[in-house]
Amino acid sequence: SKSNFYASFRLLAPDRRRAMDALYAFARISDDLADANGFVEEKQLVLNAWRQRLGQIESSKPLSGSSEQLLEPYSELWPGLLDAVSRFQIPIGLLDDIVEGVSMDLASERRFETWEELDQYCYYVASAVGLACTHIWSVDQEVPLETAVVCGQAFQLTNILRDVQEDAASGRIYLPLESLRQYEVSEADWLGGQPSGDWTGLVESVARTAFDRYEQGWATIEYLTPDSQRMFSLMWRSYRQLLEEVIRHKEDLWTGRRIRLRAWQKTKLLLSHFFPVVSFAKSLPPRPASLELKQATR
Repeated sequence: SKSNFYASFRLLAPDRRRAMDALYAFARISDDLADANGFVEEKQLVLNAWRQRLGQIESSKPLSGSSEQLLEPYSELWPGLLDAVSRFQIPIGLLDDIVEGVSMDLASERRFETWEELDQYCYYVASAVGLACTHIWSVDQEVPLETAVVCGQAFQLTNILRDVQEDAASGRIYLPLESLRQYEVSEADWLGGQPSGDWTGLVESVARTAFDRYEQGWATIEYLTPDSQRMFSLMWRSYRQLLEEVIRHKEDLWTGRRIRLRAWQKTKLLLSHFFPVVSFAKSLPPRPASLELKQATR
């Protein structure tokens, strides 16, 4: 999948790395099944079979003939996923939540009236993945639920801000409609790719919420093994820096230019986590000064 994070798996001990391989493959395939070409009904049928197979991962009970045939291309995944689930006590319910999350995006239109609705969506598409990861990364004690959940929400809010134009072109608005109204942003103009009102103020307010959640989610690191701390730090810092780039270049959000980290930024982050001489620091990086100033004057 050419994921930016795959290289970070090498920071883990072999057994944890194998488990991450299996978990990532499960999440990636689940997402691909939802994004595949075809009618919504067809994709839902495949995802239903996927969830049925997941529910039977710890048993030898066979699926029905049609379901088994649908999932045959992915049969090699299940032994590795079962090993990860049993070795690190990953709750099957979290994996089911991951599938629920990709199923939620099958709708041709997507709207959230309130922040509460958006937070619930972010749980399924991002926090559930993070919670499953913490079972692989953590030591004896469990990671507090709230810190892992808000960290996943921060990651997903970053994705949402980066992809506003792409989602609008697909008829989707992932930001709460109550926030659009607060900043006098027309839903129709947003979907048309020419947002009205104080749309930059809207983007900055969502970014402030995301930065708050990054800072709350950072506490997750205290509950992880040393090698897992490095992987978590690399992922956390990469996504947080991406959010900084989104805010710095917010005028490009509607131009078709995809905002991403530059090669030198990725290299710097990788080197700072792979080599002890340039070891990562556990201190939180400062929030962008422009956002701090606006927050203080509100």
